[in-house]
Amino acid sequence: ATLRWDDMPALRTATYTHACCTVRGGVVVISGEDDNFNLDPLSRVEVLPRGADAFANLPSLSCDGVEGGVEGAAALPVEESDSPAGQVLLLGGNITVSVLCGDHCGFTEATVYVYLVDLATGVCTPQPTPHYWRHNFAAARLQDGRVVCAGGEGDMGSRTSVEVLGPPASEAANASWKWTPLPQMSGSRYGCRGCVMSDGRFAVLDGT
Repeated sequence: ATLRWDDMPALRTATYTHACCTVRGGVVVISGEDDNFNLDPLSRVEVLPRGADAFANLPSLSCDGVEGGVEGAAALPVEESDSPAGQVLLLGGNITVSVLCGDHCGFTEATVYVYLVDLATGVCTPQPTPHYWRHNFAAARLQDGRVVCAGGEGDMGSRTSVEVLGPPASEAANASWKWTPLPQMSGSRYGCRGCVMSDGRFAVLDGT
């Protein structure tokens, strides 16, 4: 078969450094920045349902500790969900921290926040906190359901660190999940992306 690129419907709001994933056969785009020089990342969420010819707005993010939205985060679908619209695990990224300097000033910093986002309401439920702050990193869900994050940038520059979210070893199956450090990569990777290969290995691609 010949591979080819097909045009898709345009987003309702043009953004970059957003997070995206597929949920129930549709495409979900979360937060990010626009070209209007807004200080805060956008809190908007859009979805292109399966078979639809246009993106639609979903309720905006409502996350404790986050002013507006987040940029440079990663989004992973949570397929087993009672939510009418599904749920997404939103990991890391940059958030805006406000300071007193006139009408509205602030700066962005990498965050350790991890949220379970209900797409039907925009409500964010905090999840276990990772060991490292990071944004623009590689993340994927492994075949056994665990979540792995690698690289990105934190408060001290590009990272070599890798960690996995999963059930603690040698504990009950219903024990609370936690983050466990893994062996570091041989080099730091900022702006990298990750995927799980057919043999179950996690590949980290490109980055600087």
